[in-house]
Amino acid sequence: MERATDVGPVSGVTQGEIRFVLRQLAIVIDMRVHVDQEKCQGHNRCVALAPDLFEVDEYGTASTKNDGMVPPDREQAAQLAVDNCPEYAITVTDA
Repeated sequence: MERATDVGPVSGVTQGEIRFVLRQLAIVIDMRVHVDQEKCQGHNRCVALAPDLFEVDEYGTASTKNDGMVPPDREQAAQLAVDNCPEYAITVTDA
């Protein structure tokens, strides 16, 4: 498989749609999630949706596991966590 490391934004197209097309072309982009600790208010929807990607500290604030690296088979779960964060505290980047 080829590896793409720099995919820029495309107007009107989501990262998930771009990743889907690239997967169809057998091009793999490593995904990483990040939780902004200043924005997180402890709703923990991300932990409920993807407990293998997120964890909660003693104050109820979410953080990422495994340095935020998302396995290819868990990319949809990561995107679901991003989409369901009411504080917009979770972002997805290319690793």
